[in-house]
Amino acid sequence: MNKFLTSLIFVLISFSTCGQVENEYLKLIKEANTYYEQKEFQFSLNKFEQAFDIVDKNNTDLYNAACSSALLGQSEKAITFLKKAIDNGWNNIDHLQKDPDLYKLHCLDNWGDVVKYAKENNSKTLTDSQLIDKITSLIKSNDSNLLWELCSIDYRNGTNKSSFIEKIQSISTLLKKENINSLNSVRNGKNNSLKYLNGIQSRTSDFSYLVIPNYYKGFVKKLLTKPTGSNIKIQLTEKNNKWFLSELTFQNNYFDSKNNIQDEISNFFKNQDSLFFRFSIEKNNQVFVSQKNIKKEEINTQKTKYSGRIVYLPLSDLEKSSNKIFTDSTKIHAMSYIAYSGQDNQIFKKATNRFEFIFFKNNTEIVLISNGTNYAFYKVKFLKDLTDLITLEIYNATK
Repeated sequence: MNKFLTSLIFVLISFSTCGQVENEYLKLIKEANTYYEQKEFQFSLNKFEQAFDIVDKNNTDLYNAACSSALLGQSEKAITFLKKAIDNGWNNIDHLQKDPDLYKLHCLDNWGDVVKYAKENNSKTLTDSQLIDKITSLIKSNDSNLLWELCSIDYRNGTNKSSFIEKIQSISTLLKKENINSLNSVRNGKNNSLKYLNGIQSRTSDFSYLVIPNYYKGFVKKLLTKPTGSNIKIQLTEKNNKWFLSELTFQNNYFDSKNNIQDEISNFFKNQDSLFFRFSIEKNNQVFVSQKNIKKEEINTQKTKYSGRIVYLPLSDLEKSSNKIFTDSTKIHAMSYIAYSGQDNQIFKKATNRFEFIFFKNNTEIVLISNGTNYAFYKVKFLKDLTDLITLEIYNATK
């Protein structure tokens, strides 16, 4: 008898909002388990069967009903419940073979078939880690049809297949462009959650990935305080011990041409009493970094350097023209302005907003601008002032 899992189900499912039907199921399962504890196995079995008239998909409850049946000597019914439990995800083979509640079944001619059936079903079931490895491999090879087959029924019903195929194509193209052999190399998060609904266990695993663009000789990650790029999120959902692809999102965070970056920068500097200022220089594959806090007077001085016309540059145009942002070998400069919440004397502060700039020293027109989430390349008129500012900061930091 697996009493712990059933107790856990009872506690967690009580928070569900499925109403009277679910409450009735829980009430019957609780009574069945209470009768089992009292060794009233016939009453226990009766309550399990009444509950299964409502829903018979919870593998733990089905397994426990098999235990009550076996203890009553109702072997045929016990085998039926065991097979249904296995069909719905029961996979604890060791417990199945060692559970004393089922010892009476071991002498049956078909007991070996039950164990074999459980093992075969268990071998067909992928873990979430195994499934995500399969999915990421299929994304890289752009095998959208096989990926579609791995999706849950709910996801397929709510998703346009053509859009899904187009999304896989975009991700696959991005990975090839950035020379990424495995999505796992750019994974930046995983989150697991567990819930019960109608007596059925459901788990989810959320995987997130950040593909940072390989511009500026691959130094974007080291030069920005918060690297940006393209976000990929994959959600897997487990139902009855089988994992499915239940959501896939892809977001390219390159700014839209309609975005008014000039107004955003002006508003960012406006009314800031203090900012964290960080500047970096890459030379000969080494990165020099210095940082300081700047107050209102210095903010007002520096923000005037960012005035002037800013022209948005479509990424596709830059890539087609083999612009120097991809090939220049001179020094790379970067500057970050970060606003924090809280008072200056607080030990821990939270960044509320930021603007960051990357450019080649010898390229006086093109700069990558990021707000920590989105980024884009712009043609500007103020890079000479930025270069002079960094030269001054280097002098002050090293004198």
